[in-house]
Amino acid sequence: MDKNWDTGVRSAALYLNGLEGRTTGNGQASKVLNVESWDKEVDESIDLITCLNLLDRCDTPATLLRTIHRKLAPDGKLVVAIVLPISPYVETGTTDHEPSENLGITGVMIEDQVNSLIGDVFPSFGFNTLRWTRLPYLCEGDMDQAFYWLSDIVFILKKRDEGS
Repeated sequence: MDKNWDTGVRSAALYLNGLEGRTTGNGQASKVLNVESWDKEVDESIDLITCLNLLDRCDTPATLLRTIHRKLAPDGKLVVAIVLPISPYVETGTTDHEPSENLGITGVMIEDQVNSLIGDVFPSFGFNTLRWTRLPYLCEGDMDQAFYWLSDIVFILKKRDEGS
């Protein structure tokens, strides 16, 4: 077990989503915050942040990753889930549903995009990939289909040391 997870020291965790923020769990250092305003509500360094299926739905994903890096504790972890192959769609704030920032993910196939995220995108924002996996992601459907079966790639990232 990673010694950082079993220190007995109070740690803070954050779950970011596109919805209104609300407290979750039993009230212990766990909170759900809105992606547009979370950094203004958090003064302390955060040990763990989850960003699940948000980067492809956020208008400013590059800004979000830079902000997460700034708010993470020096040895902090980030869990990112993203549907690949990527197909960004911003639901609010834009008329064309395109994000105003591009993460620079290259490749067409899932494997190519995973390699791009691990080799180029995440390191450019100050993160090293510890682990990743591919999971099924069922999302709500539309008039044509009751649900869609997509590939969700989940990454566990660590804030890179300033010297590396």
